[in-house]
Amino acid sequence: MFILNVTPLFGVLFKFYKRLYLVYAFIISGFFIFAKMRFIRRISYKRLMAHFYKNAIKIKKKEVFVAYKLSNLIRARFPLIYITTFEEDRVTKYIKSIVTDVKQVKFEREVFIWTQTEGLYNDTQKKSVSDTTCPNKMLEYIRRYEKDAVFIIYDFHVNFGPKNRTPDYNVIRKIRDIVPDLKLGAVRKTVFFVAPELLIPEALQKEITIFDFPLPTLKEV
Repeated sequence: MFILNVTPLFGVLFKFYKRLYLVYAFIISGFFIFAKMRFIRRISYKRLMAHFYKNAIKIKKKEVFVAYKLSNLIRARFPLIYITTFEEDRVTKYIKSIVTDVKQVKFEREVFIWTQTEGLYNDTQKKSVSDTTCPNKMLEYIRRYEKDAVFIIYDFHVNFGPKNRTPDYNVIRKIRDIVPDLKLGAVRKTVFFVAPELLIPEALQKEITIFDFPLPTLKEV
């Protein structure tokens, strides 16, 4: 009588299905790992975008607050504002954006720029003002000017006695002389001192307001 021995057959089938199961399990586990990674990546992306959006809102609020603070100083006729920075071009553009916006300062101002070497320059009318390289003559021009304006003065701290030098007391006295006109005169005028270091004479500490100029934004960088 012939008896078929199926034991080897079952062994072969068992090994085949075992391998098939392992392949199937590998595919299923790979699919779930891939899906999980995509989910985690999506969550991470959303969190990252939420973080940037939140920071962008904070930066925007800070920019608005800084502009609001500066415009209030100008509208309230604070006579002398001191800004410590090396970024003359950026601070000049920033001040111009404020004083030429009637929504922020109510009355538009002309913009003057002064350096010791070039004297006064009317940036609004694009013309120089002759004989104003001397600090006292420049200050007298500011006192006599009869239109709403801001005057951006570069590196004026050299007259205040930097590095143990003797301050120019005539210039300091002249500044004090024009302060009442800046505060109470018929026209609105503000003087900005822009310098790389903070130096304020004791005689002017009650008249000068220090303004913290913000760091550049991502767009500006």
